[in-house]
Amino acid sequence: MRYWHDLLNDRWIVECVFPGLRGGYFVEAGAGGGMHSSATYVLETELAWDGICVEPVEEYYDLLVQTRACATDPRCLWSRSDEPVRFTNFVGVGATARSGITDVNKNLGDERWVHASRPPVEKQTVTLHDLLAAHGAPSTIHYMCLDIEGAERSVLQAFDFGNPYRVLAVSIEDHHCDDLMAAAGYVRARNPFTDARYEHYFLVPELAQARPELILE
Repeated sequence: MRYWHDLLNDRWIVECVFPGLRGGYFVEAGAGGGMHSSATYVLETELAWDGICVEPVEEYYDLLVQTRACATDPRCLWSRSDEPVRFTNFVGVGATARSGITDVNKNLGDERWVHASRPPVEKQTVTLHDLLAAHGAPSTIHYMCLDIEGAERSVLQAFDFGNPYRVLAVSIEDHHCDDLMAAAGYVRARNPFTDARYEHYFLVPELAQARPELILE
């Protein structure tokens, strides 16, 4: 099986967290074009998972709807739905994926990307709960991948974990949601296929108990 994610999050899910599982359900926010660097492409195309891919960058979204058969959504995940927000696009090789909601975009102060930023445009928002409801998601979400350039904390603060949706495994870019995930009962895990420290992984307690080799002490 060919894996596509740059940190092998897809391999982590397939081989470590849910070995042999077919027909699971995923949410990937910051899905890009849907294939290259995707954490869920293999899940959908090889293991018959269903789910939602979220991508507000227009050029990525145009490719996403051609690449994936699952539900797609062009709105920005945020703490409130139907709220207009400023969204900064970065343009260029290696830069487009840095695009995100302007007020929280962590790349705006980074000299490596300042030259690639464009004036903000307006985007519409949706909460994680409302996203799931709008697309008829099941109550159990097996895997959620959040890579939304600084908006992760706002999204998760507004989400009621376990009511009515329960997310079993989560990967989040950066460390700024660790306290929220711990407060929601999640256990910090590791991905044995990467040495990168900027991606953090979490499992619900019963899944952590079943996969002790993945748990960080």
